[in-house]
Amino acid sequence: GYLVDAGPVPLDIDGDSVISDRALVGSFQTGGTTYAQAGRLDATFVDETSVSFERLVGRSSVFGITAVRRQTRDLIEDYYPDPGAPNLVIANLPGLERTYSGLEIRYEARFARAFVMASYTHARNEGNLGLENSWGCSTEYDVPILSENREGYLPGDVRRALKLNGFWSLPRGFELGFAARWHSGFPYTVLRPTLPYDYAYPEGRGSRRMPSFSQLDLEFRKTFATRAAAVRLDLAVLNVLDSETVTAVNQIEGSIGEPLRYQHPRGIEVGMHVSF
Repeated sequence: GYLVDAGPVPLDIDGDSVISDRALVGSFQTGGTTYAQAGRLDATFVDETSVSFERLVGRSSVFGITAVRRQTRDLIEDYYPDPGAPNLVIANLPGLERTYSGLEIRYEARFARAFVMASYTHARNEGNLGLENSWGCSTEYDVPILSENREGYLPGDVRRALKLNGFWSLPRGFELGFAARWHSGFPYTVLRPTLPYDYAYPEGRGSRRMPSFSQLDLEFRKTFATRAAAVRLDLAVLNVLDSETVTAVNQIEGSIGEPLRYQHPRGIEVGMHVSF
């Protein structure tokens, strides 16, 4: 059907006195009109292929490995077919892509008084249209200068990641839970403001990297049980080592790399769980 602002309206897009079968039309603050190219849009979808292998090691531990490749197809974007034209065209641009490929190695073990789960992941997340483009249109390809250097590493690209989780049952009903993680830094992009809007990519997408990130969290638990109820007390210490990794930086050219946000400092949480 047809959509102009909030209501369906029959519209002859190309002036041939024929109402197209399907067209998406919307008015923007710029005063221009956006419509679906030739009245046809294919839904964006993902092809994913994965191969896994798992093997029991001993009586209580498992080793596993998984390889995965995920490709996003038929991405939808808006652009000016003619720089001098007043209309933006929405289309499945053939050159747009997002690709994730990764290899994960896992180990899981259960012991009499402990449980451990560890994994290592090596992956790449590449493409030329950002993951922040959630509803199908952005400003990345409106004019030719905005499409330059858009191919590269996407914001979610983490090349290497290591995770360790588990718990240990201590004497007298105490338990110790632990969660440790480390990953290489996320990529970020140098941005140069352009007129009339948006940013150019002078160095290419994801050309720089944040510092690597690591954190250790611990949780101590003690359960007091009676015939009628059980009370569990929890004490969690987050970021035990009080690490101060930079987690966001200024990406604007001229101020590039200035820290904007840091890792949360060491924190303590206390809780209680009662069951009847």
